[in-house]
Amino acid sequence: MRRLRRSSRNPSTGDPGIDGRHRALVGIIGEMATALQTTEHCQDMNDFYDDLVELAEQRFDDAAQGEWVETESDARFQEFLNERMPLPARDGPACKDCGLCELLEEQVTDWLAGAAAGSRSGENVSSF
Repeated sequence: MRRLRRSSRNPSTGDPGIDGRHRALVGIIGEMATALQTTEHCQDMNDFYDDLVELAEQRFDDAAQGEWVETESDARFQEFLNERMPLPARDGPACKDCGLCELLEEQVTDWLAGAAAGSRSGENVSSF
């Protein structure tokens, strides 16, 4: 299981709204990492999580370098969810019925919805 790089754990652009959203995403990823360590789950969830971490790190790196457009990055996250959910193992023999798929999808979807609604509070209402 992949971990966020240390430099990605506290991303800073200097914009409090953007930084708050990024911290909320770091919180979602961190809580998911803990849940993955304590809950039996399928390999597809590990792969999904690793790819989510990579996508988040790309977002943080681009934002730090000033090469980032929030709406485009949010669209990449939405596309990622649309392409990857439900996981291939869901409802098959590899599925452990852990519920983590639904929780992670809900958390990232809520995080994206906050941006679409103009919310930049960065609050994380995780349920892991």
